Amino acid sequence: MSYDLTEEQQMLKDTVARIAKEQIAPGAEKRDEEAKFPWDMVEVLRENALFGADFPEKYGGSEMGLFSLCPIVEEIAKTFISHADVAEVICIAARTDTSLPATKGSGIFIVEKGTPGFSIGKHENKLGIRASSTVEIILEDVRVPAANILIDEGMGFPILMKTLDLTRIPVAAQAVGIAQGALDYAVQYTKERTQFGKPIFSFQGLQWMMADMITQVEAARQLVYKTASLFEGLPKNLDRLPKETIRYSAMAKLFAAETAMKVTTDAVQLLGGYGYVREYPVERMMRDAKITQIYEGTSQIQKVVIASTL
Repeated sequence: MSYDLTEEQQMLKDTVARIAKEQIAPGAEKRDEEAKFPWDMVEVLRENALFGADFPEKYGGSEMGLFSLCPIVEEIAKTFISHADVAEVICIAARTDTSLPATKGSGIFIVEKGTPGFSIGKHENKLGIRASSTVEIILEDVRVPAANILIDEGMGFPILMKTLDLTRIPVAAQAVGIAQGALDYAVQYTKERTQFGKPIFSFQGLQWMMADMITQVEAARQLVYKTASLFEGLPKNLDRLPKETIRYSAMAKLFAAETAMKVTTDAVQLLGGYGYVREYPVERMMRDAKITQIYEGTSQIQKVVIASTL
């Protein structure tokens, strides 16, 4: 199986990289500081047909596929999808039959903004991905019609599990993008920073660090791309994913997240004291990397998932 980028996908990746460099990166520090949802960035994505890249055209997406979504997310990397305070439509998991275990007696309900009894509570003040809003949802006697149940009653848990198996892949791509961004900045910095009359990039100890970093980033990238290619090769109407596919999804998320945390931490180390200063972006990247070890299932849960497929 080949999972190299096609010429069209490479052009897409290059285009997104240019957009990220010219329109997204310059305001990253300000967005992190303000911790406000960046509607202007949404418009940038919409204007370039990148919003909903993997969704079918009939739902307003670009229908590029999961594989194409990965390099898009990788290049942008501060994206985060669960913004309950800005979304017009929200999916909520709830018990539908308390006499059954939650795995069999739950459903997914589609709730539209403005539904009586639905409101937004506390906005969390987070360590990283601060321009992404994470909020509390308040439900007070919220009533929705039975037609708002996604698929069928009792299908909530299978939908959630299948969703996680899928969404781990873009999160893994996000981790790769964060790690690559930190590495790129560290390489640039060490080539410009001089000590004892020569760039610190020439010091063998630092070269070994960066050699390890790029090896880990590329290994993570290849695992993510292979996993995406496995998903794209599956029939669309599968009720249950193959064990191998679930395993690769968890492995990609685990390895990419751990790589992002290590590489960003090393990037901070390479910058020395400046790495700890907010004027330089690597400390933000390190803070952002941490969440990739947590959401869509912690690194420890990924190991449980991996082992369960063996």
